Amino acid sequence: MGGEYGIIIHGGAGALRNTINPESYSEGLRRAVISGFRKLEDGCALEAVVEAVYVMEESGIFNAGLGCCLTAEGTAEVDAGLMDGSSLAVGAVASLKNIRHPILAAKTIMERTDHVLMVGEGAMRLLSLYGFKPDPELVTEAKLRRLHELREKWLSGADRKMSKNREIVKALSHGTVGALAIDRKGNVAAAVSTGGYWLKLSGRVGDTPIAGSGFYAENGVGGAVATGIGEYAIRLTLCRRTVELIRSGLNAKLAADRAISVVTSTFGEGTMGIITIDQQGGYGYSYNTEGMGRAIMMKDFSEPVVGIFQ
Repeated sequence: MGGEYGIIIHGGAGALRNTINPESYSEGLRRAVISGFRKLEDGCALEAVVEAVYVMEESGIFNAGLGCCLTAEGTAEVDAGLMDGSSLAVGAVASLKNIRHPILAAKTIMERTDHVLMVGEGAMRLLSLYGFKPDPELVTEAKLRRLHELREKWLSGADRKMSKNREIVKALSHGTVGALAIDRKGNVAAAVSTGGYWLKLSGRVGDTPIAGSGFYAENGVGGAVATGIGEYAIRLTLCRRTVELIRSGLNAKLAADRAISVVTSTFGEGTMGIITIDQQGGYGYSYNTEGMGRAIMMKDFSEPVVGIFQ
């Protein structure tokens, strides 16, 4: 593969134009991709994607970690997933309450247990052995006020679009954060983290912790990470499907475009975005939403490329 290496990240897809501060959002992406790339220069793809997602979780800007949205009950329930393409090892967590860095929890599941996915109270008990504990900063007065406003608007019927979960996601959610990297040795890794979406039911789990749906990485082929309406990504096993397109001979960009065209033809516009990487060090992204924050830093780049809209 000629020693090509690099990292591509996303900060979520959806109706972003009226819900984000473009300057701080772009700067958050830039910091995360640079931090992940530094890990690539010194280490491996797995450490790079964990670092990039960690930075996004810690920023408070994205719907992950500190910035996660709240359930209809006013709780913070976060999910994350991680995959090492060199061994196909996976670690994932779901429905963790008030955990600031679920990507580190997923890494702990991968490294410390024989399981792939752990959820809820059982996962919380296990993770407590490794120093994880609930962080009260994930549920703030500002978030609770926003939740109250959204819930009242929804229950009163003032916003008819709020009658379907699909519309809630399109209107209110920034989606997931995710990262893909390929290192100097050709190892591919994927990482994802999310708070779900505003007004989700407690216990809801989307595609983020589901290998093959929200993320997938395989050495010798490539990787994909999705963002958007998780139920649709699960039904399509979207990321594994996208990596199979790369295996069939498409480059990362064409595979991303093809995957999103399938999503659009099946479920409609405003539903999904995806980032991809292939074994040659090629990268791609595609989305059918108003925007999708993304940042790319490859071996030959002097500065990261950052974008939100077309």
